[in-house]
Amino acid sequence: MRAVLLVASLLLLLAASTGPEVRAALQPSGFSVNIQPGTSQVSFTLSIFQNLTGIVRSFVLPQVHGVLVGYNSTTAAAALQSAVKVKSPSADLKNLRVEAFSTPWSNTTQSQWLNVSLSFGIEEGALSNSQGVQFDAAWRSFEVQSGISLAGLELNNIGSAYLLPTAEVLTGFSNSKTVTYTYHVNGLGVPLSSLPERVAPISVLNFSSLAVPLSEWTPTYNYTSNTVTFSLRSLPTYGLEVLQTVVEAQPEQIAYKLSYSFHGAIFTAPLRSTVNGDRIVVVFGDSQETMMALLIVSTSILAVGTTFYERRVLSRIPGKRTKR
Repeated sequence: MRAVLLVASLLLLLAASTGPEVRAALQPSGFSVNIQPGTSQVSFTLSIFQNLTGIVRSFVLPQVHGVLVGYNSTTAAAALQSAVKVKSPSADLKNLRVEAFSTPWSNTTQSQWLNVSLSFGIEEGALSNSQGVQFDAAWRSFEVQSGISLAGLELNNIGSAYLLPTAEVLTGFSNSKTVTYTYHVNGLGVPLSSLPERVAPISVLNFSSLAVPLSEWTPTYNYTSNTVTFSLRSLPTYGLEVLQTVVEAQPEQIAYKLSYSFHGAIFTAPLRSTVNGDRIVVVFGDSQETMMALLIVSTSILAVGTTFYERRVLSRIPGKRTKR
């Protein structure tokens, strides 16, 4: 009986020690906007991975699980609102909710995860015309400059708060005949001497990579849900990477990093929405019956055009006869 209890206890301890890493690693990173009448809904999720502790033992992210919402989110909301208005002066941010969860450093997996999620609404002074309601989507590439604190964690300026002290430790590293180090910040190689100044500006709430004009995003039409989705992929990876190369008969490389990236960004709007640059013209209220009628009209026009082509054009070409 004691043996059974001992085995059960060990299994529970194993589950407790490995569970958080699995939970964190499964959260996808992305940015999404759902354009709706009145207030458009925005959500942002991010999973930050780090194993820098494996090379700089003094570095570790704080272990937290906290939420900013309602009255305790006013400072964060003001920071985001200011950043949004730089891009779109008519845009107002509503009902901000921020949540952060980090796992402890695991000696078993040699890793730590930090999950961050934000959600809020965007209201703006939209312009209406005969074609629909026009919105300015330029606000999406906002960048928050100030720090945001959550349960003792600096949520935004992780470069100056966490990576700068680590970079200063790394400046004491030197290459040898058997071990060499190379350094990358936001995917670009940097010399060791400039590492601290390059990591200091790294911030989580920097969406400048979304500044690609919305008209260049890829549209996908869904006639079942009456929506069109504009998506942007191949977004950059941010953070610090230290690549350690052990020079032996079979060289071995180990990447130590704190890094994160967006798997993608999407804008979802009603089906008949159109974009021009960062302006999106939205037609609200189309029912499936309306869309079916438009489809029937389009099909009818195509059929009439085909018949005209067969009768008027092909009949003039010798030897050509329309097949019935």
